[in-house]
Amino acid sequence: MGEGPVILTPPRVNRVFDSLNAIIIMKFIIILALALLATTAIFSQQQARPVSVSHVFDGDTIKLSTGQAIRLVGINAPEKGEPLYEESSEKLSDLVLGKEIEMESDSVNRDRYNRLLRYLFVNGVNVNIELVRNGYARAYLLQNNMKYSGEIQEAENYAKKNNLGMWSKE
Repeated sequence: MGEGPVILTPPRVNRVFDSLNAIIIMKFIIILALALLATTAIFSQQQARPVSVSHVFDGDTIKLSTGQAIRLVGINAPEKGEPLYEESSEKLSDLVLGKEIEMESDSVNRDRYNRLLRYLFVNGVNVNIELVRNGYARAYLLQNNMKYSGEIQEAENYAKKNNLGMWSKE
């Protein structure tokens, strides 16, 4: 007593409500799926859009026209004051400065200096591998960033075998 009236609905009405609820839920799922697809497509376009390089800091670090610093992942080039520093910086400049590049990430997105870690591509050529293959950088393979580890290691072996760049016997 005092609980209020109990409303009984015929089974046919309950089936109509269940059908309406199912239709509403299906529409919601479809809208959610379309929104997810649209977001993924927009993100993919942003990732694939070429950008240009405005500055080369050294043989493995650049700055994009957007101002973002990029560290080439999987390689390590000589630092200032080390042998081949100038040559590796110049080689990277020749390959990317003022050019449109495409970038690929690996498992780790940023380094401890908040630079993006990326593989760079110019006209489909992997710049990271190219630097190692010509002896301007060495393989610097970290466990989490292994997308091109085999190719980078092969490039270093080629440079060593052919006495190129930092592997020169001179």
